[in-house]
Amino acid sequence: MRIGLPKGNIYNKSKELVKQICKEDFVDGKLVVYSEKYTFYFLKHRDIPKLVAQGFLKYGITSDEWIVESGYKLERIAKTNWCHTKIAMIGKKRDTPIENVSTCVTEYIDIAKGYKEKNDFNYNIYSISGSSEGLVPDFCEVCIDCVESGGTLRRNNLEILSTIMESDVWLIGNDNKQLSDINEILEIIRR
Repeated sequence: MRIGLPKGNIYNKSKELVKQICKEDFVDGKLVVYSEKYTFYFLKHRDIPKLVAQGFLKYGITSDEWIVESGYKLERIAKTNWCHTKIAMIGKKRDTPIENVSTCVTEYIDIAKGYKEKNDFNYNIYSISGSSEGLVPDFCEVCIDCVESGGTLRRNNLEILSTIMESDVWLIGNDNKQLSDINEILEIIRR
C-alpha cells in the first residue's frame, strides 16, 4: 500500500511514523521506505493531494491549504497533531485598508484568487514557488503565505493583515470506508 508523507517542516514527524511502523531506523534523506505492508514516499506537501486523487497513492498526509489549493475532493480521514498553521495575507503595517492592495505574491494561487473574489479585491497575483515574504514590500505590497509561529514575520517587520484560513495536517484518501488496513497508522497519528 503506497502512502505519501510530507517532507519540509514536519519531516521529523513523517520519519517518526515510518520508524514506528518499520520498527527500525532508516537512512535520513531516503525518499522511499519499504515495510512489509506499506511503501512510504517522502514528498512535498503540495504534491500529495494530486497523487492521492489520481490513484498513485492510496493515502497521504498533508495540510489543509494544499488540499484546498489542489482543488481535488478528498476525504479528510483523521487530523494529526503534527502542526497547526494559518494562511494569511501578510505585509507591512498599513495606514490604508487592505482593500487598496494592488499586488500580491504567493504560491497559493487558487486560495489567493478565491480570497480576492470573495472580498471583491482588485489586486494582481504573482506566482512564486516558496517563501514569498522576502518579496514584500520591495516587489509586491503583500503576500499570501503560511504562518506557524510568526517568527519570520517579526524578524522581517511584517504582520498578518488578514487570516484567510486555519490549517491542520490530515491523513487523506479517496474514501474512508476501508480504514482497517491502516489502523496502526491511525493509532500513531492520533497520539
